[in-house]
This record gives sequence, structure tokens and C-alpha cells, in this order.
Amino acid sequence: MRIHAATMSSRMKRELLRETREGAGAFEFTDYSMRRAMLRGVTLMGMSQAIREGELVEYHWNPQWGRRVVMRGDEGTCVVVGLDERRIVTAYLNAPEDKHATLRTEEYLFGGAIR
Repeated sequence: MRIHAATMSSRMKRELLRETREGAGAFEFTDYSMRRAMLRGVTLMGMSQAIREGELVEYHWNPQWGRRVVMRGDEGTCVVVGLDERRIVTAYLNAPEDKHATLRTEEYLFGGAIR
């Protein structure tokens, strides 16, 4: 299940942001997430800023890996955080001005419509 922040209730968004930000210092990096971040030019400072102060972009849930959120920082650093795993799954760069013109809305609960 995927829910885009644009279609989330304010309560859900608030609770996910609280959980993500409160755990910011405790999330572990995996070898994979560090390797991918390095290859993509993502900095530790950018990842930290995205988690602590960034905007919530998406929420994912899958029975195999649990709950995950995608956070995006001011400079476009995106971080996928495994809330149940307590780890950084991956990180990448996405232009802050990206308006998701290529978003596949059929993959999202409620269509992922951008407001």
C-alpha cells in the first residue's frame, strides 16, 4: 500500500512526521543505503536534514518490510526510512521543484493526486 502525502489526513501526516523525527538519531544506515547515497551524490548532512526537517512525501506499507516513509529535504535529498526496521533504506536526489508529472497514480491508495 502506498499513500502520497497529498491525499493523507493531517492526523496521519502529523503522526508519521512525529515518529520519523523523534527517531532521527536512532535510524541505522545499511551498507546498501550508504553505497547508494555515495553513488548518487547524497550527503549525510542532506539525509539528516531531510529526516529532521523535511517534508513527508509518501507512506508505504508492505507485509514483508513493514512501514516506510519517504522524506524530502530542502535541497532535494530524499530518504526512505524504515520505521519498523529503524533504518535508512536508501537515499537519492530529486529536484525540489519536481511536481511529479510522471507520478504513476494507479500505484497509490486514493490515486496520489497532487493538490
